[in-house]
Amino acid sequence: MIKISNSRTYLCTKEGLMNWLEKKSELEKLKRQYSDLMRQSYETALKDKQESDRINREAQKVYDKIMLFQAKESVLDTPKKFESIS
Repeated sequence: MIKISNSRTYLCTKEGLMNWLEKKSELEKLKRQYSDLMRQSYETALKDKQESDRINREAQKVYDKIMLFQAKESVLDTPKKFESIS
């Protein structure tokens, strides 16, 4: 158990604490950023449509980066189908 302040006490498992300490990959950071932007866009939509659209466009740019990153990873991970025979 980890005590944060006098008023709040949080229960952390060993696995949860280790996950928190691990360094996140670039892809995980982008996915988290995209998720946060989409949530913010949804919440803002109720109050200000133009601001929501701006945040949504920003989230779309992050999504495009995620797709590009995943495409690069899949190209690097695929085995070569045609190898030249010398």
